[in-house]
Amino acid sequence: MPMHRHVIHQKTDANATSLGRNVHPWPQYLAQKWINDFNAAHGTDIKFLLLPVAHPILNPIELMWSHLKRHVRQHNRDFTMESIENHTK
Repeated sequence: MPMHRHVIHQKTDANATSLGRNVHPWPQYLAQKWINDFNAAHGTDIKFLLLPVAHPILNPIELMWSHLKRHVRQHNRDFTMESIENHTK
């Protein structure tokens, strides 16, 4: 086993995650470059925000999915795809 893997396994999960971020830098997005270029050209200060993928407050669709899943879970009695489709209409 290579040395760096052995060291990571000895660390806590939080430390291992931070080590992984050092190995794999944050992704660079083309939209971020466009916004930076626009800000430089027009003297604006538009921010590029990365939102968590499934955060229920920042992504309202997650609340809708939650309600839909709860409804299907409470009303589905025979666990067939047809039943699920009927409850999601």
